[in-house]
Amino acid sequence: MSIVRLSPPEPPPRYSAPLLARLSGQPGNIMSAVASLVLLPSAAERLPFPFRALAQTPQLTLVLAGGGYVTFLVLFLPLYAVSFLVTATGAWLVLLGTVYVGGRGLTRTISYPGASKQIQRDIELEYTKHVSSRLELRDRSRGGDVWVLTRALEELTAHASMPMEEAAGGMRGAGGAGEGNAAAAAAAAAGANTLAPSAFAEAESLLECLTELMPTLEEAFGLADEGLVLQLRRVRRVPLQLPGLRAIRWEGLPRQHQQGRGVAAASVARHSQVDLLILDRSFSSLSAVAQRLMGGWTKWAIWGFTGWDAHVAADYLACRCYKASCRLEARAGGPMLRL
Repeated sequence: MSIVRLSPPEPPPRYSAPLLARLSGQPGNIMSAVASLVLLPSAAERLPFPFRALAQTPQLTLVLAGGGYVTFLVLFLPLYAVSFLVTATGAWLVLLGTVYVGGRGLTRTISYPGASKQIQRDIELEYTKHVSSRLELRDRSRGGDVWVLTRALEELTAHASMPMEEAAGGMRGAGGAGEGNAAAAAAAAAGANTLAPSAFAEAESLLECLTELMPTLEEAFGLADEGLVLQLRRVRRVPLQLPGLRAIRWEGLPRQHQQGRGVAAASVARHSQVDLLILDRSFSSLSAVAQRLMGGWTKWAIWGFTGWDAHVAADYLACRCYKASCRLEARAGGPMLRL
């Protein structure tokens, strides 16, 4: 009787590094692909051409994936939008948008002259001419509203006595608010007995405006030397053929473009030096109700429907001296304001 010894089962063979290298080198073998992807450090080099570059550069993979996603949105998003618009919610949104756009256009057409493209182009041309003339003649005529008001006083007091003329001349050469006040008082005292009541009342009003505008002009002149006088508020860029753009570049002034459909403003620090002719032309059709509603909690609603700059409108409507200067310019038949 023979004794049979049972031996334990042999362990499965272990693949060594040379064996794995041989497997990975055999073409068309599944094990070579698995070994090259999982076990070998140079797996990316053994992939086909497009996948090799993607595996070696993860940034390129992310860029291509993002580009594919954007392409998908560009191609299929319009289809999704159309499918949404045909629903009840989409139809309501289309109706509300139509009412808003139509109401805004109707409001501008009826009450705001800048809504007309032709008038808007005229305003832009006129504004660029004003900008160019201000920059070119700023050093030769630094009187601004003071020059307009003093010229109006000269016209009113052409037949006045010599003391009145001397007082007006002193006022015209005054460089500070104190001298302007003294000259204004002297002019008023000299012309009290020589002017008609209506002319004297108008002259007195102009002198008050002159006194009020003097500190603002002093600050404006200081900022003008630093090239910070004009701040254009426009939606569209000024066309290259217009003189205003060249003047702006020459003087190195800031070009911040934001405009409420034809309304242009030039800001000096916290004071608002508005373009009088344009604002008078733009806001001449505003009713009293619209003027009272300008600003406050209604300014956003007004801006949404009309595009008016509520701050510029409020500055213009609140300052009677600016409007007085504007009336004098219109009476003279041409721009006289220089900055």
